[in-house]
Amino acid sequence: MFDWFLLLFVGAVGLYWQSASRMGELAILCARRECKKYGVQLLDHTVHTIHLSLSRDHNDQWSLWREYQFEYTGDGQVRQQGQLVILGNRLIRITLESNNTLIH
Repeated sequence: MFDWFLLLFVGAVGLYWQSASRMGELAILCARRECKKYGVQLLDHTVHTIHLSLSRDHNDQWSLWREYQFEYTGDGQVRQQGQLVILGNRLIRITLESNNTLIH
């Protein structure tokens, strides 16, 4: 009986890890695209999760709400903050410190 629970737990952790990895890659892609759009440079290895919770999506289904933060620079010297929100596998909002919020 314990073996089944252990197997189920390990499987759930594996699925979460795979999902988190995919959404992390999506966050990097979205941040890079937004920085390119405004002519600023995304600083490598600065995209990280700052908040994770459950929320309902536009279909009223429970999904993971993930907030990410990243850093970018416009002149190569001053670091600025950006933030993006992904609900499920959909970009909801992206904000650059020096620009207005873009809501998708």
